[in-house]
Amino acid sequence: MKTFHIATAAVLAIAAIAPTAVAQSSLSSLGSSSSSSRDSRPAASTSTSAKPKEPQLNVRDVYSCPTPEKVQGQASWKVYNTSGLALTVYVADDAGNAYQVLERVGTPAKRAWAPKLQDGTYHLTCVFHNDSAVKSDDFAVTGSTITDAPKMVPITDREVAAVAIQQAARQKKRVPELQKKAHALVEATSKDRRAAQAAYLDYLETYRSFDDSSEMWPGPGLEGYMDVEKLLWSKRPVKDAAKPARALADAVDKTARALDTSHFAIPAPDYGLRTHEVMEEFERFDMRGERDFGAHALPTALRGDVISTRLTLDAVRSLVEGRGLDTSPIYEQLDELDKLATKFDEKYDTAFNKWSQKDRMRVQSAVARANELLAPVATMTVVRRMD
Repeated sequence: MKTFHIATAAVLAIAAIAPTAVAQSSLSSLGSSSSSSRDSRPAASTSTSAKPKEPQLNVRDVYSCPTPEKVQGQASWKVYNTSGLALTVYVADDAGNAYQVLERVGTPAKRAWAPKLQDGTYHLTCVFHNDSAVKSDDFAVTGSTITDAPKMVPITDREVAAVAIQQAARQKKRVPELQKKAHALVEATSKDRRAAQAAYLDYLETYRSFDDSSEMWPGPGLEGYMDVEKLLWSKRPVKDAAKPARALADAVDKTARALDTSHFAIPAPDYGLRTHEVMEEFERFDMRGERDFGAHALPTALRGDVISTRLTLDAVRSLVEGRGLDTSPIYEQLDELDKLATKFDEKYDTAFNKWSQKDRMRVQSAVARANELLAPVATMTVVRRMD
């Protein structure tokens, strides 16, 4: 077996080129049911109709990757992962091309996999979560009816690292804007409630535009905005929000200094994942009200997350387009989300679950579509994490 380290690995995007090529179907429940004692049918009739079993590829540890038997026609396997770590496995050839990928195989877990391969010699690569990647020995495919299997040269860690550094440099230039709005919020708490609330929403949108990486920044955490929001949308005096607003502005200043004196960038293995996860987290948390602390500012948060996603995607765009991904539908969908945020910001000042069902469904559908379009970016640039 051939072992090589890929904690920040080269990755695959066959899903982006041919979504039907990605094998992600779950294996139906295992186990067999015995016939009732009252069933008079001969046992032989059951065995006659049974389908032949698919070959099973057993992944027992992180030090080896199973080698399939020679494939005649269509490959069809069951991958059984008992390695103790979540697994991604893909087909590759010695020319450096990647073909088919099976993602997110838990442990222990079985998954069906029927990769579409043309005649040739291949090997499997087993990629273990936060660990190494291991190659199998070669296996051959003959008698296949496929003549043009989709393939790509995997994106390397070095390429993604360069993108992350470029994006971090651009982001650092925007941090003073966050500082300015944090201090404007402090000043607004000495005014009337409406002015303070407007300043807060202005800060929130800018803060959310850094959602791809703000939680990873050096320096103090910036969660203090929650306390400011709770106070400004309560019955307590506006001046009560001044103290947490000052603490927030101080934390933003310290974070800006930490970023200015460090070499922070999104880690290469996480970059593509963060491009996708910002909108996933919006769907998981904001649309369930878990980030609403009184302002009912879902449209504001959505605008910020659209900016974050767009800026993160901008830096990696040429890289993924060079591997065959058409990003124009992604940008069109982000534009659509931006329009919806503006439309519903003017219409609602209530919690998302109080919106009309039609409008909720419209936002939910648009966000889900964005996440669907963004998923291949993660697949192309990072071995997906399972936790």
